[in-house]
Amino acid sequence: MGGEKIASIVDHLRPQFAADARLVLSPHRDIPLVRARLREANLGLIHEELVRDGGRFYEVLVVSPASERPVSPYGEEIWSGELAGPYCQHLLAGLAKHRDPSSEALRQFLTQKVKVLPIAR
Repeated sequence: MGGEKIASIVDHLRPQFAADARLVLSPHRDIPLVRARLREANLGLIHEELVRDGGRFYEVLVVSPASERPVSPYGEEIWSGELAGPYCQHLLAGLAKHRDPSSEALRQFLTQKVKVLPIAR
């Protein structure tokens, strides 16, 4: 599901969440937008993970109103696993044709990450 749709659902349902509710989300597009909306909705991060299935990468976020840990703009835990290097390269390749400010900010973040990540060959 795309990021716009997930963000819209979170916005709509946020008033109904119990204090200990947990949401497991895996946006396929516009991930920084989803992360921003989660912060705006005061949903804190419980866990994030990067998975690869069928050659595709997916960020999985577990959030809750009970968590006080902020959702970072581009993730933290996802950059420590073995998939981090290949995922970084994948994102940079996809950003090559984008020139908007949000894509440029992500490109700058990834350019710094790629310097320290192991890149799978």
